[in-house]
Amino acid sequence: GGKILAARIMLAETRPGTDAFAPENIIVVNTGPLTATGVPSSGRFNITTKNVLTGGIGTSNCGGNFGIKLRRAG
Repeated sequence: GGKILAARIMLAETRPGTDAFAPENIIVVNTGPLTATGVPSSGRFNITTKNVLTGGIGTSNCGGNFGIKLRRAG
């Protein structure tokens, strides 16, 4: 869902080897495709960026009302 979408955005928008602290690095804040649809536990959102320790993609997932509000904001 949302993690795969964020990973695709990261791969499309950043070059391989981009440093985690470089200005070219992006931070993706997104929801999944089922957010705000009434599916149980679908009101979550992700924050994804370059992992400082591994150089790969690091993601965090959080619940609450923010994911639903983000989705409805467009």
